[in-house]
Amino acid sequence: LEADAQLRAEAMSRMNPLRECEEMSARGLAVDEEQVYPLIIQQYDEEPSGGSGSSRSFVVIGTVLLCLSAILFLHSQLAVSHSLLPAEVEATTFLHGVSAGSAVPDVFCFTVMGQPDLERALLLSQQKKGKGLFQCPTYAVFGQANMTPVTHPLPTLAFGVAKGGRWGTALNTPVFKTIWQKVQKMPEALAHAFTVKLDPDTVFMPERLASLLPPVKLKSFLVNCNEGLHGPIEVVSREAIKHLDWDLCGKIPEEDIWLQSCLQRVGALPVTAFPALLWERGCKPRLEGTCGAYNVAYHPRKTIPEWWSCYGQASQFPLTADWKVYRNKNCPPGVGGKSLAGVPEPYSTAMSPTACMQKCQSIADCQGIVVEDNHDPSTCFLRSGLDDMSHCFMSPANSLWVKRQVWNATTAISATTVETTTTTTTTTATTTTTTATTTTTTTTTTTTT
Repeated sequence: LEADAQLRAEAMSRMNPLRECEEMSARGLAVDEEQVYPLIIQQYDEEPSGGSGSSRSFVVIGTVLLCLSAILFLHSQLAVSHSLLPAEVEATTFLHGVSAGSAVPDVFCFTVMGQPDLERALLLSQQKKGKGLFQCPTYAVFGQANMTPVTHPLPTLAFGVAKGGRWGTALNTPVFKTIWQKVQKMPEALAHAFTVKLDPDTVFMPERLASLLPPVKLKSFLVNCNEGLHGPIEVVSREAIKHLDWDLCGKIPEEDIWLQSCLQRVGALPVTAFPALLWERGCKPRLEGTCGAYNVAYHPRKTIPEWWSCYGQASQFPLTADWKVYRNKNCPPGVGGKSLAGVPEPYSTAMSPTACMQKCQSIADCQGIVVEDNHDPSTCFLRSGLDDMSHCFMSPANSLWVKRQVWNATTAISATTVETTTTTTTTTATTTTTTATTTTTTTTTTTTT
């Protein structure tokens, strides 16, 4: 709560974009200034002699665009506070429950096989078992050569890219700009509510994605890392893709930062989805090792044994489909939940999510667990008193898991309450007799329902 209050205070102090522009651009956009600013200045300084006034004007325009982009990214930082989100996004992102083992959502998925010697065998292995990318309702594999599993060969496109910048990352924007432009025009992509771009070495569990998706009608994208959008998995809504204007993105050499700029500059809403969306070494918490948490994607797993070992480990949690998950939600004692008598609080500070779930299953009074997304081991909280979760609160990086029988009972109670309220309202509105008669009629109708 203190961090949230501080974030709001900082936001209010940064409402003058020109006064705070430079600081916000560096802090918010997370763009390498040593690369981007010279590119922008060079682009507008290369004017014929005598055009210095025009050149200066373009530099000013470029600076203002950077400021606006920084403000948009600031909005994405504020998205962690549910009170600053539109109600429909808040309801979906923080209060939406999805049963474990849910069906794959309405997505189009694609990847780029830029290094066949390293990536082809890995993709063929996934294709053979129908996992990862190949679980999607519709998918595409772009590559230079016409060979399996490539579905869209691009023989004239140079897939080889250099590495550079502060972190030695791939300067791959030209390749992906061409491919994203093609995706934007593909009927098979626009037939689905969301598009998912994946790296070949990303372990992808598409059935877990539904609990993180915002409403379909929103122009949005998922922010998968505390440092912004990272390339191993990029999830963009159809509405955002339809509105992308490639002339607004700027000359940014890294594809993920470039795509984030493209999306922000057309007003796409950044929806916070980390750390649940991506387990990645480049994001905080900077984890390595096992894949035992309930993430949607894990990266990098570059060899076939590494990929399938991670997939198998991730598949163990949850133990069965008899659980319902609420992302970014917590129900501590007195605030939507109860602790178990005689059980430590927390039960463990270093326990695998699978073991935490097993422990809850072994206790009759345990109705659910709260664990940390992206952590294995994790802090494990055992909960009862989850019959009414309306008092539980938004808690980024936590997941609440509720036993299906508890959820079914809660749903039945909620449905009955809504139906009873509707019946009572209707009866009261149509009754013209005395107050006593109205009360009797309402009670009888409710009992019948």
